[in-house]
Amino acid sequence: MININKNARREDLLFTHDFACLFDEEDCDNNEINTVKKWYSNNKNVEYISLGLIVPNWDKRIGAIINTAIGNNGLVLFKTVLDFDQTVKNKIPKHHYAEMQCNLAISKRCWCDYVLFSIEQGFCYTERVYFDSVYFHEFLYPLMSEYLGDLSE
Repeated sequence: MININKNARREDLLFTHDFACLFDEEDCDNNEINTVKKWYSNNKNVEYISLGLIVPNWDKRIGAIINTAIGNNGLVLFKTVLDFDQTVKNKIPKHHYAEMQCNLAISKRCWCDYVLFSIEQGFCYTERVYFDSVYFHEFLYPLMSEYLGDLSE
């Protein structure tokens, strides 16, 4: 679990990156992602389910696009690094943790496998993260709600 500073500003958690070398799936070579997705699928003996856009009935202001669901309980989040070093190893950046918790809450799933990889350096780190109801409902969702405000405004 990530240690949360209850006095953190939403900008610190949701909108800044902990490591400049991290970037998301849409920013990297699809061949790398497909290679890692195939490796994970073969290694875990699973097939991905695409759920598409999910907008929860409890808040129409938010949603998640889920392309890598597994069975009825799991998700996978793939992230890549340009330059792996010891500062990244065995740590889940706060913004990735927040993304997983949002995706889990919205999709009503129990766990998400976090897969951080660098094809060039032959590095892959995986960790299973479970839904943290207290973190989501008492910290993250209130920050999101404050940021989004009332849709009727």
